[in-house]
Amino acid sequence: MKGRRPYRRTQRRSSRRIYSLDELLSRQPRSLKKGSRYRELLLYFLSSESLQRIRISSRCFRLLDKALINPENLNSFYRTYRLPRHQFFPLFLSIKRSYLMERIKWQIERERFIWEHMKALPPKTVRFIRFLAEWEQELNPKSEFPYWMKYLLPRTKKRLHEYEEFNSLEWYIFYYTYLTGLAAHYHLKPAPLAEKLAACSMLELVPTANPFSFPEKRVIMKSYRSLCRSYHPDRGGDPAFFLKLQESREVLCSI
Repeated sequence: MKGRRPYRRTQRRSSRRIYSLDELLSRQPRSLKKGSRYRELLLYFLSSESLQRIRISSRCFRLLDKALINPENLNSFYRTYRLPRHQFFPLFLSIKRSYLMERIKWQIERERFIWEHMKALPPKTVRFIRFLAEWEQELNPKSEFPYWMKYLLPRTKKRLHEYEEFNSLEWYIFYYTYLTGLAAHYHLKPAPLAEKLAACSMLELVPTANPFSFPEKRVIMKSYRSLCRSYHPDRGGDPAFFLKLQESREVLCSI
């Protein structure tokens, strides 16, 4: 076709950034630097002028920093990047590999701790959190529940402990904020949906995920009456909590 520009294959430009071994060492985590082997590594570097003069490419930097060079491939690594066969390199790789393995182990243990404590939350909370995961999986079956994983599952023990201290009103606020973001993410109507689902959590009700549906009115009223008997201000209940129960019943009964 006339006027159409010929197709040209473009090549990705490789980064021309040059690093020193001093930069490589300075970028290591603090916990790695506390070990005795790191001090030995630092002594190698400071006592060798040739190591201090070395400049490496971004690719070489990454291979070292991620400890991607196996011991049996060191000779090829030296030749490829024109590096001296110095004890610094195998020692650095050994230290960094050990650190990364410990880091992975720590992450696995932390995730196990979080999952176990999430399961130990009050049953009503666990049921609703599980529903949110199942519902998102219905909304996005190809990716399961990425929004749930990013914004609901706690990433730290500190956040987990905050969950453990939440009362019903705090959970209501959390769910409303979370559901507003979830609805916007999947291009749903954020305000009414978030309000109704948060109201379900307040009344300790769990909608159906597949197909999605809210509880029937008789179920809503039964749960409302049961909670009123326990949390009515005349029986020592929190007035703010009781008011939110009433609001939640009105929101759900208007469906």
